[in-house]
This record gives sequence, structure tokens and C-alpha cells, in this order.
Amino acid sequence: MGWYAASDGSVRSKGTMYFVMHPHGISATGRWVGLSYDGNIVTGWSSMARTEDEARELVGELKEQDASGSR
Repeated sequence: MGWYAASDGSVRSKGTMYFVMHPHGISATGRWVGLSYDGNIVTGWSSMARTEDEARELVGELKEQDASGSR
């Protein structure tokens, strides 16, 4: 779990990130939720992997799981 906040004092963007590590430590996937610059609550999927392509693939899988789970 972690957090982020804008470094510009006039920007209100801030939020929290939650990641789950793969059992073998090869990647992590999760979600972020926060306050956007205009005050709306926003959320999305996130991942960390060894390459950008792997990270993008993991986010794609999370999106597919989310779509199939909402049916």
C-alpha cells in the first residue's frame, strides 16, 4: 500500500495505491483511488513488472477480469 500527492501546492491530486505481489515476486497488480485535480474521486488499475509490455498486459488482464465479473 502506498500514497501519492501532487507536489504543486495549487493542485489537489492525491490518493492511495494498493498492490498485491505475485507469489514469486515477478510482478505486482492493484488499484489506485484518489482525488483528481478538479475534486472528483477517480480510480483505475495498476501494475508493476519487469518491462512496460508486461505491465500493460497485466492491466489488460485486470480489465478483462473486471468486465467479466460485472456481468
